Amino acid sequence: MIRLIGAELNRLASRRLTLILVLAVIAVVALFQVAVADAVTPPSPDEVAAAQQGFEQDHRDWEQNHEEWAQECLDDGGSAQDCAVAEPTAADYGLVPTPFGSIAGSGVAFAVVLAMLASYLLAASFIGAEFSTGSIGNWLTFVPRRDKVYAAKVIAIAVGAAAIGILAGFSMLGLATVVTTAIGQPLTGAADVAATAGRGVALVVFGALIGFCVALLTRHTVAALGVLVGYGLLWIGLQIITGFIPAISRLKPWQLETNLQAFLRWGTDYEVYRRVVSADGVGFDSVTRHLGFGAAAIYLTVVVIVLLVATLLVFRRRDVTS
Repeated sequence: MIRLIGAELNRLASRRLTLILVLAVIAVVALFQVAVADAVTPPSPDEVAAAQQGFEQDHRDWEQNHEEWAQECLDDGGSAQDCAVAEPTAADYGLVPTPFGSIAGSGVAFAVVLAMLASYLLAASFIGAEFSTGSIGNWLTFVPRRDKVYAAKVIAIAVGAAAIGILAGFSMLGLATVVTTAIGQPLTGAADVAATAGRGVALVVFGALIGFCVALLTRHTVAALGVLVGYGLLWIGLQIITGFIPAISRLKPWQLETNLQAFLRWGTDYEVYRRVVSADGVGFDSVTRHLGFGAAAIYLTVVVIVLLVATLLVFRRRDVTS
């Protein structure tokens, strides 16, 4: 079994697409450091003077009018949460550098999403190409036990995806640390960012396994990409329909993207909308709810286990030569 896993890992690492995707991830992570440098660099005296003037004016307006603004919003049927007018802060006007934890955390989240997409494509093409070319049939003549072949492929995909996840998340954190330190800013929130990068590795593995399962079931890499695009279109459609049917927002804790976000960020808040009938007519109200890390972890675990089991059953019985 160890030799079989080693052979699958060697095949995965030797593919040209693997090198291209890894280089693309590294390039994007490196380019993001321009945004990190810009965010953590203190503003110049001229920029501070211009921003300070705007901040002071807006803050005075807020002090004088925020209660009136909020009341007008409430009178129009808005909720107390939606109508709350936040007090302007110096950070909103660029008077202080962006905290390291904020910009690095955004960078790590971006790197994780990028690595998930790359791993999905890599895993889908890895098995999809074997079905398209018929090489899977030749492979099974050397190792006829399909359970072993399937397990070796899954393990190889998981190990390869984990490597990409570590590369993406922790290289983003490391480079952002170097840039921020060079500029002379403190590394506030570095521990939380590192924890996010660690959780991101698990999500990259999840994305790769989903891509592997979808491509094996459809037997084509392009079909797996079509499933990914189709889900994106479904997500857009749900955002549009929710504006007309607020009850659909109750599906958010069961949607894949909500659970992915909750897992990565150790919990996330989401809005549930409801129709409210008052003397002024029909309006909408929203309630903020929380999806915790534990619930998201269970959801994602169940999804990947169900897909892996279903895919194994199909692989054991399917004629790979047709």
